[in-house]
Amino acid sequence: MLILAVDTATPWETIAILEEDGIRSECLVKADTSHSTRLLATVEHMLRECGLSPEDVDAYAVGLGPGSFTGLRIGVASIRGMAMARRKPAKGIPSLDAMAWALPFTSLPVCPMIDARRGEVFTAIYRPGGQGDMVRSSPFQVMAPADLLSILGDETVVFTGDGLLTHRDGIQRIFGRRAQFAPAETWHPRASVIGRMAIDLLKTGKAEASDPLVPIYVRPSDAEKNRYQGLEKRP
Repeated sequence: MLILAVDTATPWETIAILEEDGIRSECLVKADTSHSTRLLATVEHMLRECGLSPEDVDAYAVGLGPGSFTGLRIGVASIRGMAMARRKPAKGIPSLDAMAWALPFTSLPVCPMIDARRGEVFTAIYRPGGQGDMVRSSPFQVMAPADLLSILGDETVVFTGDGLLTHRDGIQRIFGRRAQFAPAETWHPRASVIGRMAIDLLKTGKAEASDPLVPIYVRPSDAEKNRYQGLEKRP
């Protein structure tokens, strides 16, 4: 099974082509421009460099977020379009899930954080499942990092994600020695991990061609907030 996976939940655009026995190609780039200007061109380039054509792809996978509203829409719409055009199955994987699954050998809880701006992060708590997997033990949330103390208590926790670029010092002050930090190269969702998770689901029959690909937003966008506020002000 050859799978094409992407994630555009953050400023880091990641694309991977992989099979059950390993990665054929992977790209991780911090995009200075919109994902829409480079995503499809990069996919075409990677397929060509691997000696493949779009018809060789057996399935698709995409990170569902939470994360950038615009980025998520671009990634999900692109994968949905490719899968529908070729009548191939597609699977959506929460980006936070993939970040936690990139740390399969820790015995500690993992707290991935994607920068949500406004002093907040998108986050969830994961615990080792005992078989090299991570099990989500909280809902997806958006919050200030200081509020994590009420959820995590006195546990030692592994933190990861680009939220650490802004909030690492604050987390260190709050949690002290109980805060462990994953290596910086694991801070971003990786398409290879998303693809591997999707392959496992497709092999077990838990993903079908009709699976809905719906972004995980957690909180309303600014446009939605403005619309709601406008409705509330109407007489």
